[in-house]
Amino acid sequence: MARDRSPRPRTPPHRSTAKIQTAIGLGLTTVSIQLVPVLAETAGWQYSFLLLVPGPALGVLAMSAINSRPTAATTGST
Repeated sequence: MARDRSPRPRTPPHRSTAKIQTAIGLGLTTVSIQLVPVLAETAGWQYSFLLLVPGPALGVLAMSAINSRPTAATTGST
């Protein structure tokens, strides 16, 4: 009986944030990959892949910023 009245465990906020970030990343990836052939028709293939460069470049910058934090060595380690 006590189990029926007990509150359900709440989903931690970081899980919802991870789902949102994954959805946004997938959406951006899908759109950018769909735009490459369209840009290739107008500007040529050698320039169309430049559309994809900002993603990995921003990823490297973000990861280096995270790794430079003092807590980076302890965060996520088990």
